[in-house]
Amino acid sequence: PPPSAEELQRSALEFAAARLTEGRGLARAGCTLDALECFEDALQRRVEALGDEHPSCVEALYECGLVCPDKERAVGLLKRCVAIEEKTRGELHSETGQCMLGAGMALVENGSEAEALWMLARAAAAFEASVGKQDARFKRAVNAMLDIM
Repeated sequence: PPPSAEELQRSALEFAAARLTEGRGLARAGCTLDALECFEDALQRRVEALGDEHPSCVEALYECGLVCPDKERAVGLLKRCVAIEEKTRGELHSETGQCMLGAGMALVENGSEAEALWMLARAAAAFEASVGKQDARFKRAVNAMLDIM
């Protein structure tokens, strides 16, 4: 008998996870375009299996945003992560804060300092509420804001 829809979905998600792992290895090796291809493939498979607003898509979106050479596109991808996380986890969750931090750093690289300050302040607030001021991510968000000011 042919595989069930559930088996096909599970297989697609397992392959997406493998592509994420492969992409991370390529990114660490400095092969960012190859890594981006892996991350985009993983994202496409997760979107097809789960829908484009599913929290499981955030991981692949985030990785795409980190390695994307087009800074405007990178900002858009990371802002999409923030929107999904806010909708599913809330504004003050650590995962939402991580996406805000990534988006804020991408905004800095893109020269959008005012918007970056706003996003980094939101990230700091999320980290403070969820993991506390001693967390390295809180400190990184605050330090990035200070670098802008």
